Amino acid sequence: MKKIIATLIIGIIIGSTSTFAASKLFSDVEQGQWYSDAVYNLVEKGIIEGYDDATFKPSNGVNRAELAVMLDRLLTHLENKNVRLGVLTEVGALAVMQSYDECIPNGIAPEDIKLDLKDITGGLYWIAEIQDYYCKLNALTAEMEEYYQLPE
Repeated sequence: MKKIIATLIIGIIIGSTSTFAASKLFSDVEQGQWYSDAVYNLVEKGIIEGYDDATFKPSNGVNRAELAVMLDRLLTHLENKNVRLGVLTEVGALAVMQSYDECIPNGIAPEDIKLDLKDITGGLYWIAEIQDYYCKLNALTAEMEEYYQLPE
């Protein structure tokens, strides 16, 4: 569970390219600290807020109530933004698959492709069914795993 939570929080941090430029929200978070960009990215997303006295208290531990609030805000952020951490989006998967003629032959319209994200033997895969073809694309690495004609 801790790994899942850490992965979600890290994914949100990595997924953001913007930070609060010169604004200094917290008197105890100096720019350039190893954690300052992460703090301000999470503040910008509404996941953390700090304390009423304009401090973040980076040396303090997090209690269960605070963790519950942060996780709730994180999950709300993910749901509202339809974010999939580290997973190739449907549009991205379709673009990769279209680069393989064996998977999606030229002339096939996107609306003729049935595309599903599935958890198969512990991995996430985009599965495309196109007329009588089947393609399996790794959703994390964007590598084509297999493509073949479906049996009749």
